[in-house]
Amino acid sequence: MKRLWVILPLLFIFSCEDKKDTDSNKTASPCTDEIIAGKIPDGFPCSNKAIIDVFNSMNFETTHPINAKNYGCIVVSNLEHPIQNGNNSARFEVRKGDCSGNSGFDDCANDRSRHEINESIPNITHIGKLIEYTTFIYIPSDKFCKPKGENITILSQINVFDTNIFNSLIYLMMGNNDRLYLQTHKKFSWTPDLNVTITDEPYDKWIKIKYLIKTETSINGKIEVFVDDELILTQSKSTLPSENAQIGLRLGIYNAFISKAETEFTRQVLYFDNVSKSIQ
Repeated sequence: MKRLWVILPLLFIFSCEDKKDTDSNKTASPCTDEIIAGKIPDGFPCSNKAIIDVFNSMNFETTHPINAKNYGCIVVSNLEHPIQNGNNSARFEVRKGDCSGNSGFDDCANDRSRHEINESIPNITHIGKLIEYTTFIYIPSDKFCKPKGENITILSQINVFDTNIFNSLIYLMMGNNDRLYLQTHKKFSWTPDLNVTITDEPYDKWIKIKYLIKTETSINGKIEVFVDDELILTQSKSTLPSENAQIGLRLGIYNAFISKAETEFTRQVLYFDNVSKSIQ
């Protein structure tokens, strides 16, 4: 049974950012220059179908379809775009002023912008499983900007929900000074817990991120994250709030607290490819 998840306001998310100046030699994102959006790339929408070359057997749907832009997520070919494997990748784009919503939440009224797609979850029991998600992300240095400030930008989520709770076990985030990092949360709340840097030079390369989730309601649950096949995060904790809870993957670009940015947003573009899931 397909289910569209509703993101909560996330009023308690605060990230532990490094406020130091960056190395002048490293590739910087183009926050100081407005990028001309240009034409919509050739391709077809990411959601509502299994695109084997990008998402393997996984199905996705747009999380906030009301006023969603047709350039928000497009499956593109390798003629003009980075491809990790095969002939296609999924290109995400959010432009200045974009905002969308669904039946439960309006980004336009809540200082947010996004285009995300959500895994369509069958109504099955997830407890006592080992769930593996693998993603590859590519962030082009000339087309992506996260302005400095108390605003946040989320690029991936492993979410958990039941009839009473919607929460994220772990975020992939872009922080100030081009810091790509992982953030877990305390006991099914939005309060940050572990905060682990992946890199402060995230641009113009494919980064492989593999998540292993041992699903338990007790502290015997576990989260492990491998980046380019190296273990960088491990945490033992309850990963399900109840025996009927489910876990799913969300991908895309999500900006919150936009008004707290120190400079204006410009266009944001990134790519995902070779996304897969297994359950043991």
